[in-house]
Amino acid sequence: MKNNKGFTLIELLAVLLVLSIILLLAFPNFASLSKQAKLKIDASTKVLLKSAAKIYVDNFQEDVDDYLSSNSFMCIPVGKLIAYEFIDADLKTSDGKEIEQKKCINVSKTTRNGKTVYEYDTSLVNEIPNGVDFIPPVIFITPTAENLNESVLKCSTIVNTTYENFQKYCEVKVTDDKDGSIRLNEPSIYESVNDNKEVTKKLVEYTAQDVTGNKAIPLKIQFNLN
Repeated sequence: MKNNKGFTLIELLAVLLVLSIILLLAFPNFASLSKQAKLKIDASTKVLLKSAAKIYVDNFQEDVDDYLSSNSFMCIPVGKLIAYEFIDADLKTSDGKEIEQKKCINVSKTTRNGKTVYEYDTSLVNEIPNGVDFIPPVIFITPTAENLNESVLKCSTIVNTTYENFQKYCEVKVTDDKDGSIRLNEPSIYESVNDNKEVTKKLVEYTAQDVTGNKAIPLKIQFNLN
């Protein structure tokens, strides 16, 4: 004869009580681990923001120093760092929220032991005011309309070509995400000279900026002589 006896109500309540106690004891540990994970994510994000701001300072040190000569700090917006591809566009906080592109890393400068030191505040307490254009222009190469197929091929592989061929098949343009006046400056041309004082290469550098002073990352191309 089968024994169909199950758990009594008291036994079920006892099991539930034990499970409740275990959960109560374990919950603070889970909450602590979750908080620690979020802190680590936010700390990593701040490291990435600081690294991107350092790259910005390295690329535009003259402008940064000029600005800091009359200001206590310089506000570098996250959106500008993204536009320069110094940092990923999908950077998020530990809550999964995208960082507002108007938020700024504050850069200041001090002197320690006779050396210039840049300091970076990644707390994002400041932001660019609404309506202010902080996205820089971008310089890019596009094929000319004439002989388009050949131009596409040559412009996609501009290594080991001459400056004359580049001018024939390619065109340098500048764009921005806002409708404004952007100036593409005349290219600066430098020549590489060997030990015999013979010119071996030609380096052409293109620069641009918009009316609000935002500068594009310079485009530098090295060409053969023939």
